[in-house]
Amino acid sequence: MLRFGKNYVAVSEVAMQFFCEKKVELMYLHGKVPKEEKIIGADGHEKLLEEAMIKPREEIMREIGSGKPIFVNEFFVYTKYNGIIIMGSIDRTFFAKKKPYYVFEYKFTKHWFNSPFPDVHVQGNLYCFLLDEMGFDTSELKYVLVLIDPRCKDCENLKNCESELTLQAILDRSYTHVCKDNKGLRSTIYRYNRERAIRELDRALEYWLNKRPAIPTSKPFKCKTCEYRDVCPEKLDEVFFR
Repeated sequence: MLRFGKNYVAVSEVAMQFFCEKKVELMYLHGKVPKEEKIIGADGHEKLLEEAMIKPREEIMREIGSGKPIFVNEFFVYTKYNGIIIMGSIDRTFFAKKKPYYVFEYKFTKHWFNSPFPDVHVQGNLYCFLLDEMGFDTSELKYVLVLIDPRCKDCENLKNCESELTLQAILDRSYTHVCKDNKGLRSTIYRYNRERAIRELDRALEYWLNKRPAIPTSKPFKCKTCEYRDVCPEKLDEVFFR
């Protein structure tokens, strides 16, 4: 039996555990709390993918099986790992020759010009692992982490920038675009690592299997902006920023 009576674990929750596991626990104990950054991120994702053609999964699988190049948005992936269902939806996946080549993960963040945080790596790499477990040939699979300034959400050029980024990714090139007002986006490309995915998933599942308590972050700056800081017994910012 998993914590909170769950019958599956979402990839996004596993990733969040590597940001702050206590935050995941508080989300279940106190419910989801609206946060401006999350709302902007959700709106931005919708804008990026709004023109995607919705097709039945059977049709998508036929197109993948045909071997022709195809982008699939919101591709649902899943596996049963040690008896536990792990699942999620990949923002965008590029298939060719019947196999996935690139997994795209989009994040709207004010830290867009920094290196991606570890939790973002966990999410991108774990999506690759699920594709692997589903039987796809992942010998050439990479994940692309796309960090976007939240101010770009309503920019009329966002789609054009994202299209150029996607083209550069297929050419195996990272990409950075900066506007005059210092907003922009950047992508970095990483090779799928199965061993690391298993190691990180095993660590995360220890919590869901009640083998250990939630481990809070050791980074006070995360507590300072956390929507659960008022109810968190582990918060660090009050002492650190006093």
